[in-house]
Amino acid sequence: MFVSGLHPLDIVRCEETPGMKPKVVEVVRPSGYKTIGVIFREEASEDECVDALFALSKKGVTFEKAASLHFFLAIPPNVSYPEIISFLDQEGEQGVLDYEELD
Repeated sequence: MFVSGLHPLDIVRCEETPGMKPKVVEVVRPSGYKTIGVIFREEASEDECVDALFALSKKGVTFEKAASLHFFLAIPPNVSYPEIISFLDQEGEQGVLDYEELD
């Protein structure tokens, strides 16, 4: 989730140089997952944040905490991406979060 253009379960080819981190040079087989970065607003209550994450998990989305209020969402190919975007838009309008599509 920290490499631009990559998503969970993508299969990649890397180049390795001794003493350096591997460098992704090619996506061999994309997984079909989509990734979204979410930042919960400081004014949102803890309950609102937990409720949003719970609702997303019920829709089949998994997530990983990156920082205090920052999460990465992994949307599997069998989950309706437009439905997730619509949900995030609603949460944003209610002042709970902001998000960025990471493609």
